[in-house]
Amino acid sequence: MGVFCLSIFAPIYRFYEWLLWRKIKRKDIPKHLAIILDGNRRFARARRVSVFLAHRVGAMRLEDFLDWCWELGIQVVTIYAFSLENFRRPSEEVEVLMRLFEEKFYSILTDKRVHRNGMKVRAIGRINLLPDYVREAIRKAD
Repeated sequence: MGVFCLSIFAPIYRFYEWLLWRKIKRKDIPKHLAIILDGNRRFARARRVSVFLAHRVGAMRLEDFLDWCWELGIQVVTIYAFSLENFRRPSEEVEVLMRLFEEKFYSILTDKRVHRNGMKVRAIGRINLLPDYVREAIRKAD
């Protein structure tokens, strides 16, 4: 239901995005942006969808955000995606997040935008605390 509701508002969202784009393009664009991914569980509660769906929707929005950064000419984007505190979440949720990270890092290998634009991907932080399968996906994407 939540994703369906988003599609109803797609034309309004596209218009709003167009307005923002016009406004942003007139300003000085930073070379580096850093963001903290937050709010997927609040999104899930507000829309009465599973937290797992909310994490997937968040990942899709992150891709949109990265596309906008590229289009604006932002050269470096730092994404804070998982804190040590997140390991205290229910094990099922942590597992879903780890599988989502694995999937996204592997998708970098075949993403034409990454190769066409010469993008570099680096994971930083306490990588050693992540499951082997996530570390392997990161290693290949790096």
